Amino acid sequence: MRAIVTGIVLVGSLLTGCTAPRPAPGSAPAPTPDVPASPTAAPRTVTVVLAGDLLWHNTTWTSAQADARAAGRTGADDYDFGTMFGSMAPVISGADLAVCNEEVPVAPAGGPYLNYPTFAVPPQVAAGAAAAGYDLCTIGSNHSLDAGTAGIARTVSTFREAGITTTGAYATEEESRTPAIRTTASGVRIAVVEAAYGLNGFQLPSGQRWAVDLIDPAAMIVKARAARAAGADIVLAALHDGTEYVTAPTPGQLGEAKALADSGEFDLVYGHHAHTVQPWEKVDGTWVVYGLGNQIAQQSTSQPTTFEGITARFTFTETSSGRFEATDPTAIPTYVTPYAGGRPIRLVHVTAALDGSVPVPTGVDRMTLERARDRTMAAVRSRGAEGIRVG
Repeated sequence: MRAIVTGIVLVGSLLTGCTAPRPAPGSAPAPTPDVPASPTAAPRTVTVVLAGDLLWHNTTWTSAQADARAAGRTGADDYDFGTMFGSMAPVISGADLAVCNEEVPVAPAGGPYLNYPTFAVPPQVAAGAAAAGYDLCTIGSNHSLDAGTAGIARTVSTFREAGITTTGAYATEEESRTPAIRTTASGVRIAVVEAAYGLNGFQLPSGQRWAVDLIDPAAMIVKARAARAAGADIVLAALHDGTEYVTAPTPGQLGEAKALADSGEFDLVYGHHAHTVQPWEKVDGTWVVYGLGNQIAQQSTSQPTTFEGITARFTFTETSSGRFEATDPTAIPTYVTPYAGGRPIRLVHVTAALDGSVPVPTGVDRMTLERARDRTMAAVRSRGAEGIRVG
C-alpha cells in the first residue's frame, strides 16, 4: 500500500510543481539550492545452494524409520528423512534459494516401496527435503518414469504440498510450459530449467511427450527466454547427464554446457547424475559445474566416491546492466555415512567436521573425511578453474 500512496504523492507533486516561476526580465537567475546526491544503492545479492542426487535406496528408508521411532513415532509408515541431512541442514536452510535433485519418484503413502533398479520411495522424502530447507527440486532424471507418468504426477504433488517447487518433469502440459520461478525474501526471482539425458529405456506416452524434459540445448534456451519474459532475474540450467562413476565430463556434457553458456540466457550451468563429483570451470564467462555427485545415497561401498559429494554455493551479484553475475564460487565437500544397524545415516559437512565446529557421527574417522575433502576438491579443480573456495 505504501508504494501506491507514494506513487500518488509523486504524481501530485509533478502536477503542482512542474512549472518553476521565471525570473523577471533582466534579473539574475535564482541560485540553485545545493541538493545532496542520492547515495548509490548497493547491488542486490542472493546466495544459491545447489546439491546433487537424492537417491533414496532402501537402507535410507530403514534409517528414516529409526529416526522417526527415536522421536516417538512408531507407526509402520512413520519416517523422518529430515534428520538425515545432519550438519548440512544449516547450509541448505541458510541460502536465499536451495535447489535439490530428487532422483526418483515417490510411491503412494503406505507403499509398496521399490528399490533399485526401478524406484518408488516413501513420499515422506519430500517433507524431509523441506525440513532441511530446500525450496526447489529438479525431478527430471533417468528414473523419472520408474513409476510411470502417475509417479511423476504423485512426485510433483507431494513435493509441492511440502512447499517445494519442482521442474524437469511435469504432471500436466500446462505445467510443462510454465517457468519454475522462486522469489527470494529480498524479491529476486530465480528460475531453473532442467533436462535429463534419457529414461533408462522407458518411453514417454505418445500424448505426453511433455512429461519429462530431455536434453536439447535449443529447447532449454527457449525455456530460459520464457522465464526471463515471466520476470526471472536469474536463470539456472540443470543437466542430468554424464557417465556414472566417472569424474571427467563427457563430450556431450562439454558441448551442452558450451551451447547453454554461449546463449547468454543462463547465469550458471550445473549438473548431476554421475554419482561422483565432476569439475567446475568458466565457459565463456559463465560458471559451469559439471557434476555435484550424490548428496544422499547408499550405493555399494565398493564405490566409495558415491558416498562423497559437493554442495555448491554461489553468491549472485547484480551488475550495472541489471543482470546478475555468479560470484564467490564455494565448494562444500560432504560425506554421507553408510547405514549400519543402530547408526542412522547422516550427511556430514566435511570441512566443519574436520575443524571441530560440528560433531562427527559415530563410526566416521578423520581419515575418511580428509579423503572425501581431498578427492572431491581435486575433481572440482581438475580442469584448472581458479577462485573456488572450500566451504
